[in-house]
Amino acid sequence: AAPLELVEAPAQVQKVEIGYAKVAKQVDIKGLKVTLWAVLQEAFARGAAGESVSVALLVSRLPPKLPPHIKAADVSFAYCFICLLHLANEKGLAIV
Repeated sequence: AAPLELVEAPAQVQKVEIGYAKVAKQVDIKGLKVTLWAVLQEAFARGAAGESVSVALLVSRLPPKLPPHIKAADVSFAYCFICLLHLANEKGLAIV
């Protein structure tokens, strides 16, 4: 029997610690949407009809208006954007 010619084992990389969340955040999406809609309507009332409102402006005005049971630290930009997409679909808004 001919000897086997095996391929060398690949080099192993060192273990890298990644700081990820151990517990999932729970955010009241319905409450966040209601609050985001109120902030959006307020922004529309301040500006002229048909004027656009930036997402950054909405997110910056959101924390003081959140209900007490929603922690501002748990509300990420991604949550706000997803809620904004839902509101755009429900209320017929255009995102440009």
